[in-house]
Amino acid sequence: MRAGVLALLLCTAAAIRVPLERKTLPHTIPRWRRVPVALTGLPWTAYTLTMSIGTPGQDLSFLVDTGSATTAVAATAGSGATKFYDRTASSTFVADGEALSLTYMSGSWVGVRMSDVLTLRGTGLVAVRAEFAGITQSSQFFLTGQFPFQGILGLAYVSLARPAGHPLLPIFDVIKAANPGLPDAFGIQLCDPRVVASGNTLQLIDTPSVIDLGASETSLASLTTSSFVYTPIAQELYYGIEVLRVAVGGKPLAVDCSVFNSPRYAIVDSGTTGLFLPIAAYNELIATLKARLAFQSATERSAFFSGTCVPMQRSFIAAAPNITVTLTAAGGTEMDLLIDPWRYMIAVPISSFTGSSTDVECRALGVYPTTCSDSVGTILGIVAMSGYTVLFDRTNHRIGWAPSSCADSSGYSRIGPIPRRARSAACPPKYCITETSTDVLSLGAYIGIMVGGTVLIVIILVIIALQRPRDADSAMPLRKGKPELKPPVYLPVLPPALSAAPTVDSRSPPARSRPPYLPATATTTTPTVPARLTLSPPTRRAAPSVAPPARTAFSPPMRRAAAPAAGPNMPAQGRASRPRATSPAVYAQATSAQVRHYHPVPGRQVPHYLPPSAYHPHPPSPFPKRPDSRTSVSTLTLSESRVVLM
Repeated sequence: MRAGVLALLLCTAAAIRVPLERKTLPHTIPRWRRVPVALTGLPWTAYTLTMSIGTPGQDLSFLVDTGSATTAVAATAGSGATKFYDRTASSTFVADGEALSLTYMSGSWVGVRMSDVLTLRGTGLVAVRAEFAGITQSSQFFLTGQFPFQGILGLAYVSLARPAGHPLLPIFDVIKAANPGLPDAFGIQLCDPRVVASGNTLQLIDTPSVIDLGASETSLASLTTSSFVYTPIAQELYYGIEVLRVAVGGKPLAVDCSVFNSPRYAIVDSGTTGLFLPIAAYNELIATLKARLAFQSATERSAFFSGTCVPMQRSFIAAAPNITVTLTAAGGTEMDLLIDPWRYMIAVPISSFTGSSTDVECRALGVYPTTCSDSVGTILGIVAMSGYTVLFDRTNHRIGWAPSSCADSSGYSRIGPIPRRARSAACPPKYCITETSTDVLSLGAYIGIMVGGTVLIVIILVIIALQRPRDADSAMPLRKGKPELKPPVYLPVLPPALSAAPTVDSRSPPARSRPPYLPATATTTTPTVPARLTLSPPTRRAAPSVAPPARTAFSPPMRRAAAPAAGPNMPAQGRASRPRATSPAVYAQATSAQVRHYHPVPGRQVPHYLPPSAYHPHPPSPFPKRPDSRTSVSTLTLSESRVVLM
């Protein structure tokens, strides 16, 4: 029976299938094995890594730059680099053709947009296809000395990438997308070189430095001698941080703290050699160093502060004051970065020198000025970073600083733990109003030019207005090419006379003197040029008594007189004979038979032509009618003439 029950259970289990849900465990172990990338270089040149481009890969050196976000590589023989990326030899090359260009504080390049496969060998990171700029021409960009490079690897934020409308994504962002689980952080350790004397020459031997993509405090623990102290990232364009003060030998510079963060926050830049300060702070720092450094001669002093390498004994370097840069720290505190003279006095190799080779090094000042035209204020370059291991924690928006272990191998003094204390007042960026640079003078020159130009234009307009011709009888200036318009004056019509010459009534207004601008020929009977007269209004005269014509009963209406034929002084009839609309004036034309008056119609500027018969469309009334003061017709026998009243 037990066997039967067991068989029944087995059959039931075989018939009933319960679906099982497959659960996927979180991917906690990455598929890649992260290994730091070795860097080579010197503080006075640059630090580079090796990256492979194309298929098959072409190994080229790239400058590691946290102060830019664009990746570019030499792509032609004329680019200025020692060697270049041969795109014709790569089977994975893809051309784009978009023209690109970029200018740095020192150097610039012009190139085209392209893409290919990039590989960081030995890191365990998968190869990625990325866009970059192929440099075709450059100016003072590539270095060709002991540690040359053929490209630049920008590690700043994508908001700084160029071109602005269609930017080239930073390579680190592309690597993160292709390697899931990679932390959004990287660490850099820049080690100082070892100075080796051989005879009368000084050589610099680079100490291995590293960059760790996807770094953390744990992965960088072996590269530090103390814990990390963090300063918040104030601006995610560059890696901008807030500087509170700068001191030399423990004495703060007499400069407002906003100067260090103007026109933008201080930048942590691995692609810049020295420590850059705004010119106001730079002048204070140089004045302090000149008072503290006792050179043997004025020539050495002048050469050192002009950026020239000067041989000096190590005891002289050790006695120089330290530079301290105070930054804002987390939790309402502040931290001090120590830059000792072994770092801000940059070691430079020399081929020959005088003195003991075991105690002399050639050093150049690694502090430089910036102005508003540079669009940056303070830059913490290799000089400030070389004593520390720096963690760029983009996930938590902060930058960590920890004393580097490089001092153990380079022989320089080790930097102790970073001190922290309560923070003073904040120092946000301001405009460069405290700089005594040429920009202020340029602004004043522009304002002066604008004010002077405005005054000159006003003077020219006044002179032109004073030199314009004016009418003798009017204060209004005359317009060239267009006569001055005046109200029309009606010519009084004299009654018919018995003789051929007209008689002048003694009651008429006295004749006015001829204006100075009226030609003498205007008084003749046959002027060659229309005369311009100014007459007083006529005195109203009594109309002559004219007997009405006799009219019989049922007599037909009087026919209109035919229009006289057009003569030399009479316009032809029809549309084309109307006077031209040159000016609203009264025209009086006379022939040997009749005088005609043309009166301007009110409200119109064009003179209206009325034939003589238009004044009597019907037979005249037998009763006397008071003549119109404006229009009248008389049969005055005159010699053929024309009088034009303007």
